[in-house]
Amino acid sequence: MIIIRTSYFIWGLMAVILVLGLSGCAELQQEQIKEEERTPARQEATKEEAPDPAELHLSAADDLLEKGDFEGSMKEDQKALALAGKQPPGDTALYNMGLIYVHYKNPNKNYEKAKAMFDKIGREYPNSPLAEEAKIWAGVLQVIEKLKQVDIDIEEKKKELSR
Repeated sequence: MIIIRTSYFIWGLMAVILVLGLSGCAELQQEQIKEEERTPARQEATKEEAPDPAELHLSAADDLLEKGDFEGSMKEDQKALALAGKQPPGDTALYNMGLIYVHYKNPNKNYEKAKAMFDKIGREYPNSPLAEEAKIWAGVLQVIEKLKQVDIDIEEKKKELSR
């Protein structure tokens, strides 16, 4: 009697496993069919999406900046800006140009030009994700310029007092 119950239990268990296995295979086949239907659309979208020329110039600018070629990087950013106009990634090009002007290793750093780049982002790209950072940079550069003026004034006062 125990053997019969055990064999029924084993047969029942095998039937359940078989049903579950077959239903899993059917679901897997349906997923594969759905994926195959989506794949041509993805391939077409990939073919249609040619790289943005402005983005290519930004990438080249980044590579040149890593190598310390500030002038070459600036030229690539300017090309990207010219191609983008007042649309993204023009904001990124301006931001990068501002960073080049303040870069500590740049022998031709120019805080005034950097501030102008950051201010331009705020005016021309107010909704850019870089707009807030650009405002911060512009504020910091303004403080630096004021401090420079204070230093100049102090030096002039020292000269006057030493006469």
